[in-house]
Order: sequence, then structure tokens, then C-alpha cells
Amino acid sequence: MKNWQNPFTWAAYIKSLRLSTGISASLLSYSAFILAHKDVPWSIIISTGCIVSTTMSWNDYRDRENDRKKGKVFASNNAQPFLIFCLILWTISCSISIYATYLYSFASTQLLWLGILIGMVYSETRKLFLLPAVLVALATALPSMLAYKAGYQNGVLLLSFAIFLFIFAREQIKDLEDKEIDAGYKNTLPQSLENHQVLAFVGFLVFMGALTTVFLFPFTFMPLHFISLGFLITSGFLFLMHIQSKMNLAKNLLDFGVLLLLISIITK
Repeated sequence: MKNWQNPFTWAAYIKSLRLSTGISASLLSYSAFILAHKDVPWSIIISTGCIVSTTMSWNDYRDRENDRKKGKVFASNNAQPFLIFCLILWTISCSISIYATYLYSFASTQLLWLGILIGMVYSETRKLFLLPAVLVALATALPSMLAYKAGYQNGVLLLSFAIFLFIFAREQIKDLEDKEIDAGYKNTLPQSLENHQVLAFVGFLVFMGALTTVFLFPFTFMPLHFISLGFLITSGFLFLMHIQSKMNLAKNLLDFGVLLLLISIITK
């Protein structure tokens, strides 16, 4: 733990980026352009990942005091250097977005700027019921919407809606896990409902998301998509039945199901 108190421990800064989340956002954006049958604008893809990872670090800074209850003390103990780190990240993200706007016009990149705005204000909405979870789900779905005007609009909209449902469900799980820690700090759905009710709602969201993905490739058998559906439906069932001992399995099935969905789009 002592190693994490050093303000120059780069591992701690890198960990705050949640690189897997940023890469997933870029992969989603890439998948949407493949689905739209258009050339991939790499500056937009890279900018998407940077914005999401920057938002992760910024959220750690803004929630640094409450995160101490979870044992996450690095941002709190090193507030000033962590703030500088976040400002550098925002500068990089905005610079890449400016370059993407220069290449493709503001009409093509306006959702990038909306993502930046959401990332900056997300932590300030924690007292507003459900809004933080909605913003996270919306910001995560935005990368796929970047391809909306590029073509195959129905497919891109379906993908965006499915991702919104999956991420909104994932946020409810996260809020449920932090229910006691966030009491009085955030106004989340688990603060208002019983645990089994939240899990049933999560199961419903996952089922709806899985159903939405069926219409991405109607009347087409794609092995990876079929396996993805199996993972997602099983996950939704476990949540719906609120089997506590299977919650980690349900979360992993949800994550793998979404990943396989994106891979099935890329490789179709």
C-alpha cells in the first residue's frame, strides 16, 4: 500500500484510466463504423477512447474523498498532482477531438464534444436521482452513434440502444455494490429499492438489450452473435432470479456477451 502513496507512482495513474474501458469504447466506435459500411476515421476512434479514460480519472479525482471508504486513497492523498494529471488528460482529449473536427467537420464530431461535456459534469450530478447512471450509459453509447450519419442508420441505432441498456444495467449493479458506501453521497436506484427489486430490473434491462441485438442481423446465423446471445440471456436470467451466489458469474457473462457482440460485428 505504501507504494501507492507516492505521487510519482505511475502505476496508480495508469490504473485510474481504466484502459480496458477506454479501449472498449474505441472498439464500440470502430464496430459502429464497420456496421455502417464506412471507412474508419481513426482520429475519432482514438479520441473516443481518450475521452472515456480521461473521464474515469476525472471521476476518481472528483469522488476522491468518498472513495476513501472503498480503500481508494491515492487521488485523495495526492490531490494536486492528480488534478494536474487530469488536466493534462483533458488537454490531450480535447486536442485530438479538435484535430478530428478539423478533418471531418463539427457535424461529424459533435458527439465527441457532447461526450467531453458529459465527462466533465458527470460527478456533479450525483445527487440527482438516476441521472449519473443515465449519463454513463449515454456517454458509453455515444461512440456507436458517431457512425449514425455514415450509413445503415437502423443498425447503428439498434446497437446504440442495446449498449445503452447494457451499461445502464451495469451501473445499477455497481450502485448496488456501493449501496452502503454511497448512502447520503449519491441518489441511486438501490437507495430507493430492495436489492432483489434492483436485480430484477437489471435482468429486465439485459433481456431487452439482448432482444435488441437480435434485430441487428435478422435471418442471419452468426456463430459469435449466437454465443453472445447465450451469454446475455443467461446473465439476464441470473439477475432476474437474483441468485446472490451467481452475481459475479452474471456480471462476467454480461461483459463477455457484449464483447462477443462487438467482435461478431467486426468479423461478420
